Amino acid sequence: MTGKLGHITFISIILLAGGTTLTVVGSQQEMSLLVGAGVGLIIAGLWLLRPLAQEVIEWLDRRRL
Repeated sequence: MTGKLGHITFISIILLAGGTTLTVVGSQQEMSLLVGAGVGLIIAGLWLLRPLAQEVIEWLDRRRL
């Protein structure tokens, strides 16, 4: 992966990791605000990964897999 898609993928991975961390810490501390923020970051990371998913699906279609 190069270019813009690579940068977006990297940012998405950071968002997913941060969201997971906030969700776990928030649930251990029983702080629903942290859990909500973590879930929001996870959703944002997944939303940013949509172009990568579309590219993977197109690649699979080209190879008829």
